[in-house]
Parts: sequence; C-alpha cells; structure tokens
Amino acid sequence: MNLRTILPVVFGVLLSCKSDSTEPKVVVPESFSLRMTVRNTVSAPVAGLRISASNDLSVFQKPAQIGAPLSTTRHQAVSTIRFNAPIRALVRLSVFDMDDQLVTVLFQSDSIPPGLYAADFSIQVRTPTRVYKCVMISRNMTTGSVLFHDSVYAVLSQPDAEVCVLGVTSATGSFETTDTLLFPNLLNLPPLISTSSAGPTPLGTFAILDSVTFTLTDTIASRSQTFRRSIKSATNDFSLMWNPSILSDSGRTADNSAGSSSIRIHRISGNASDWSLEQNFPNPFN
Repeated sequence: MNLRTILPVVFGVLLSCKSDSTEPKVVVPESFSLRMTVRNTVSAPVAGLRISASNDLSVFQKPAQIGAPLSTTRHQAVSTIRFNAPIRALVRLSVFDMDDQLVTVLFQSDSIPPGLYAADFSIQVRTPTRVYKCVMISRNMTTGSVLFHDSVYAVLSQPDAEVCVLGVTSATGSFETTDTLLFPNLLNLPPLISTSSAGPTPLGTFAILDSVTFTLTDTIASRSQTFRRSIKSATNDFSLMWNPSILSDSGRTADNSAGSSSIRIHRISGNASDWSLEQNFPNPFN
C-alpha cells in the first residue's frame, strides 16, 4: 500500500455537515468591521492587552432546546474522520478556509486499496472560533475521472482564552479587523452536526451564535476581564473600560502564531461496500 500523508502546518478543525460540492463556497458579508477601544477608569488608553474571542455555540436538536449552550464536555484535542474506498483509487482529502484558500492536505494516496480508513488529528492552533471545509475527491487510477466527491464543514471551537487569541491592543488601546473568518457566525452556514467521541453517529445539530465572549488579559500582571458582545454583519464599534477586579489565572503568554498538528492514517478494515466520507468525531473539539 502506497500512502503519503502530509502534516499540516496550520489546522484546527471540527468537522460537520455534509455537502455535495467539492468547492468550499460560502457567502461572506462585505460590510463587516470590528473596532475595539480599551480605556481605563481615568480614560487613558490601555496598550498591550491580549484579546481573546470565542463564539457561543447552540444546540437545537429539539425546538425547546434552541439557544441552549452546547456542552463543552465533548470537546477533545483529538478527533477522527473516516472514509470508505470500495475499489483501488487515487484519494485526496484536503482542508480549505472559507475564503477558498487551501489550508492543508490531510491525506493523499497514489494507489489506495479498498477498505475503511481513519485519520486521527492532534490539533494545536491559537485562533478564535473558525470554520473550515474538508473535501474528499477520489479518482480513477487510469483515466483520472472523478469516482466520488464529498465534503464536510469543519469548525474549530476554543473557549480557552489562552488559545483563542485575536491580537493585542495598540498604543492607542485599540484593535481593528475586517476578517470575517474570525467570527464564523457571519458566514452563511448550514446546521452543523454534533457527534461524541464514541463514533460518527449524529447526536443533533448546532449553530455558531453571534454572541461572543471577549477576554482582555494583562499577561504581565496576571489580570483579565471578560465582556460579552454581539457581532453583526455591520460596523461593530466597542468602547470597553479596563477595570479588572480580581487576579486572573491567565498569566501565561500565548502567542498568536499557528501551532503544529499531526495526522495518523490507518486502515481499519479491507471491506467497503461504497464510497463515503463520514462525520468526524467528536464534534466539536478543540
């Protein structure tokens, strides 16, 4: 068996919600902007504060549960995605950002024998809530014609302020961005499928809400303060007062660079009745 795995440089991913298209096309708003200005109690700008952000997630498996917080107990540092290949073929499993940019190739094979395969991901990336799309394409080994294509949405959810970092306040106490990918509630996404670590069986669906928890942290003094705001597809201009009342345990310095991640591909069995790309599990994870 000739398998090649490519380790991603940047990746944090929760996989969800099947799509028939191999192109990660999602409509994003054009008018979004975020400006945050932080001043202390005497109206002086506060520079050098680390800004973290995390969207709330909601479960709506049943109408009565709409708006209920999604439990974080299913969040794991490792998740698995499986796929079936009924015949020997060329297989490529890729991850795209929501602006159609290739993030990484999870799996690539010149000649994969029939069977059920699984890719286990160990992810460490410092970024707020983020959505990706994982695309699988299988081709005939001789003609190159497409035998199968499918895709799943991928959502990274990291509520820990140490890792969901946007940036730091400037000398004027401000932070600005127009990057809609940092707030995926702005994207036109379908319902996302929730799974547990036990397997790919759907448990229900969840959505990414517009309510965002912002955490400002003075990493030197080990103090932090939390604010909750709603992020809309418009101009978001927030003036925040820095007045932390208690010591925080978030004194570690977290950079905003992409972390590393590893992938382990293994063949579970040699039997596969049809092509398929299964839901990852657990979902969400971080």
